[in-house]
Amino acid sequence: MSRRAAREARQRRKDAFGVLLIVVVLAALGGIGMAAMQMRTPVHDAETLCLTDTPPPLHTLILVDATDRLNARHQKRLKAIVQQEVARLPRWGRLTLMTLRPDAEREPRTLFSACTPGDRTNANPLWENVGGLEKAREDLFDTPLNDALASTKGGRSADGSPIVEGLYAAASDPDFAGNKRRLVLVSDLLQYAPGKFSLYEADQTWDAYRASQGALRTPPDLSGVVVRVVTLERPDRGEAQDNARDAFWTPYFGAAGADGLGWDE
Repeated sequence: MSRRAAREARQRRKDAFGVLLIVVVLAALGGIGMAAMQMRTPVHDAETLCLTDTPPPLHTLILVDATDRLNARHQKRLKAIVQQEVARLPRWGRLTLMTLRPDAEREPRTLFSACTPGDRTNANPLWENVGGLEKAREDLFDTPLNDALASTKGGRSADGSPIVEGLYAAASDPDFAGNKRRLVLVSDLLQYAPGKFSLYEADQTWDAYRASQGALRTPPDLSGVVVRVVTLERPDRGEAQDNARDAFWTPYFGAAGADGLGWDE
């Protein structure tokens, strides 16, 4: 091979190596850009903090029966329950807090509903504004939730306790959606509607309720929903509460197809 041909061959190898180096660099930059896109804070609603393009990984709905005034012990217990459920939430999980409305049986009042944007323990400080996320959580999640909790103590005892009606409406609400769902009922379990069905009578059953006129004979569809029931004790109604749990609510949630049922007493 002549010297000229050798020089040309070496030059071609250098050119090929240069092209290969450029390709590698571009691929690396593309990978970094892709990683940045994937690790930055996802697009979310400015008010609810929920992701706009995907359902919450977990949605927990807490329905509080404050138709009888919650005493200080009940309020302390409710706060602890809410804190436990918040701790269960993954990043972008949603918490909804509702209370029964005796004046509008099938329209429980929504006191709070938002998603948690996470904090510095699960955000990436290289790509996300961690301080901004934590400020958003404080302003739009923690503080409003605490304010909502403060309003759940109830006033004087109401004329009715429409647990079944409120539960049906809350669980059937299309906003109660997510890849996984939890339903937490905080109540004394004593369903009561004037002139209708009452669990203050210690011998009432789920079968009797289904046979009663005007009753919501079919429970909501709770397939795929994990249910937690927190019983607010009423010392003067212990026998009725025990009967309500065993003869009414346990078969009720079974008929609803709940994915799991846990009791806190």
